[in-house]
Amino acid sequence: MRHPRGLQHISFAVLLASALLGACGHHGLEGKYGFLGVFDERPPSPQRTGGGFLVGMVSAEPPTESRIVVFVYRSTPAEAPEIIDWAVLEQPGPYLFGVPAGTYHVAAFEDRDRNFHYNPGRDRAALYHDGGPIVLMPGRTVDRLDLKLRGDEPPRIEFDVTMPTAGRGSAL
Repeated sequence: MRHPRGLQHISFAVLLASALLGACGHHGLEGKYGFLGVFDERPPSPQRTGGGFLVGMVSAEPPTESRIVVFVYRSTPAEAPEIIDWAVLEQPGPYLFGVPAGTYHVAAFEDRDRNFHYNPGRDRAALYHDGGPIVLMPGRTVDRLDLKLRGDEPPRIEFDVTMPTAGRGSAL
């Protein structure tokens, strides 16, 4: 079914305006053809609040049957590492974190016991660039933060890792 030419332009304009206004925090648009509501209960996106995204992929060689916990943390020589956000992958695959601008590290581990705790004697781990820093600028995306859980001499996470179970984390 073809829409009248004018209606196609209005539909595109309404969608474009809705996307632009939604990015600015507006939750609706009223016009000649009714009210277009955008109901979004999520917190403001990191890009609107001076943050950005950390994006990557987790792979496992040999394959794993265990779920994988991926996490973003901050670390300074003077303080213990602080877990900023984390996610659970039921199998190897992509991950994405929206975080404030800053310097971070990304790691993952197999959670064979399904208790959100890294067991260095049992779980394989992976650290992006051996635990090196990732600098995230406001409004930017840092991608290709790929992690590989390896069977041959996997790296170890050198601090106690237990995911906080309240208020954070997601299943991807």
